[in-house]
Amino acid sequence: MRKFVLCVVLVWSLVGNGSEVQVPFADLSFEQALEKSQSLQKMVFVNFYTDWCAPCKLMDQTTFRDAKVLDWLEAHAIPVSIDAEERTNLADRYFVRSYPTYLFITPTGATLDVVVGYKKENEFISIGEEVLNGQTSVKKAQDALSGDNHEDPMLRNDLADVYVIWGRYEDALREFLWCFDEGHIVDPAYVGVRGSFLLSDIADLAKVYPPAREALKVRRDAFLDKILNERNDTDITTYTSINLKLGETEKTIQLYENLIRDKQDRSHAIRWVVEANIDLFVEHKRYDVIVSNVDLVLMAKRHIEMIDNSDALLEGVEPMSPEIDEAMQEGRRMFLRMVLAKYYLVFIATSQEEEAQEVASLLLATVDDAAAHHALAEAGLKSEVPITENVQQAEKAVSMDPENASFVNTYA
Repeated sequence: MRKFVLCVVLVWSLVGNGSEVQVPFADLSFEQALEKSQSLQKMVFVNFYTDWCAPCKLMDQTTFRDAKVLDWLEAHAIPVSIDAEERTNLADRYFVRSYPTYLFITPTGATLDVVVGYKKENEFISIGEEVLNGQTSVKKAQDALSGDNHEDPMLRNDLADVYVIWGRYEDALREFLWCFDEGHIVDPAYVGVRGSFLLSDIADLAKVYPPAREALKVRRDAFLDKILNERNDTDITTYTSINLKLGETEKTIQLYENLIRDKQDRSHAIRWVVEANIDLFVEHKRYDVIVSNVDLVLMAKRHIEMIDNSDALLEGVEPMSPEIDEAMQEGRRMFLRMVLAKYYLVFIATSQEEEAQEVASLLLATVDDAAAHHALAEAGLKSEVPITENVQQAEKAVSMDPENASFVNTYA
């Protein structure tokens, strides 16, 4: 399932973590709620939450305080709220894996429907009415694939996501694998989703359903055969992405070594492997490999251009709130600090000080704050090469923000 960390951070910043808000949940255990539902012939509504879940807190402060929602819950359900980290056995029983998760349950404990994520007031009531009418999330996702839509990869991806929420892992894997094997063929626009969100979906499923991991391995090994024996480079990014998702990145390093030893010229494939896995080669301190195959200065310029273009697209668009707008801006600044400081590290480590200073200048021309200078100083420290600029960057960070700047010891 897709999890957008930035959104969670934004919600947390808006809601905070203050005192708990009174919400319309009965002071009953799950078992007591089932017993009461049997006598009243109502369904049980369960709100699975955690103390650290920002959308859960937002629901408590908005949707679960709405008068229409309160009336609907009182009329149709026995509502209880359960900390999923305290009742782990119960959460596992109902396949709860993200928060908030809402369960609509019969008096006998059978699942009527499962829904996840923040819901506004009207949306919540609409979902509840659909449950009463037998229109569950699974049925809606299945119906969406009827007729000409039966091979729509996005809709089949959505159906797989719903199957995961329901704990129907075999069905979910079947749909995910169809999307992976066929989706980009049916709809070429799906190729970006295939290599990112879909892979994440399957890898997440593999954590609780081992056949998903084996399915990825089978496809990964088939890609390797094409790369090495058929010299088909088109699957390199997907191959290395699967290695990353499976936590087997050593296989990506092995691929690089195999390509280097190939008697035929595989320079294009080598460059593709390295460029797509700069973090990995930095982690292994293979700095020489990076500078030999990737133009990091050009990549730095492209990253800045990408940020500038995104800012241009948002010009004239009314922000959701000043807080959210600033959080998004800081997210872009954080990205540039992280990535360009990494390139700076590589150049310092390979004694290419001129290129290092060019990358530093590009960063500071866009983001000239204490955090940027700190990022450069820390990158210089990690390079283990003592140069005066490392000290200068640290001193600049402290001078710009003496109260909050982190002091960085350097080798200079």
